[in-house]
Amino acid sequence: MIMTRSKTQQMKEDRLSGLPDEILFIIMSFIMIKDAVKTCILSKRWRNLWKFLPNLTLHSNDFRSHSVFFEFVSRILSCSDQNHTLHSLDFHGPFYGKPIVMTNLMGYAVYHNIQHLNINVPYNISLSARVFSCPSLKSLRISVSHNVLKRTRIPRSLELPSLLSLHLDNVIISADENGHAEPFSNCKMLNTLYIENCVLLPPHAFVGPKILFISNASLTSLTMNFVYTCSFTTVISTPKISSLAFDDPFWIVRGQKKENAEI
Repeated sequence: MIMTRSKTQQMKEDRLSGLPDEILFIIMSFIMIKDAVKTCILSKRWRNLWKFLPNLTLHSNDFRSHSVFFEFVSRILSCSDQNHTLHSLDFHGPFYGKPIVMTNLMGYAVYHNIQHLNINVPYNISLSARVFSCPSLKSLRISVSHNVLKRTRIPRSLELPSLLSLHLDNVIISADENGHAEPFSNCKMLNTLYIENCVLLPPHAFVGPKILFISNASLTSLTMNFVYTCSFTTVISTPKISSLAFDDPFWIVRGQKKENAEI
């Protein structure tokens, strides 16, 4: 009888479980995702809460091996609720040898109306075309840290109507048969663009000068950094630009008001 009263008293004093889901999600965001999943054993209140997490942080360094990490990611994809919106996905890890997991992860993100996507990988990955036409995406960061001869590729044109910020580091920008690319013009809300150590790649048979056109009516901030000689010309047409930073004297700037640019 005493034990029963004690349990009842403990249940009444469980103020944490009585908090709204939104507050519990914030609390869970301060712990690693694998520990957030373990909260399912606490009580019935917590059993399925992790399946609705709006922010996912998946870092392979938080796991004892890559195989354990892959298995965990697959479990997340198979068990998470299908009806909630995914606010952000922050992914750091290797996906060489496991392309299907990456494909499923990106499909999961797009299906759940991802808004902020950060991908940091050491080697080349093949991203689904759905990522580059996701209507809900507001910020996208793709960074490849090693093996610069094999890079992640973005298509000739990005169809991201809600995108506000784009950061590309060590990726390939696909060019057409004339060696030209204009990937950002259809991003009607883009205001911040950061390009670092990217390569412009036309079809294999192409021989001649390569040109990257940065044409965007809404862009206000552009930063381009290269640690080695750029092998293509960049033509910039951004009438609303207010902050412009670059380090290559061969770039051509068209239609810019110099007094409004920070160079």
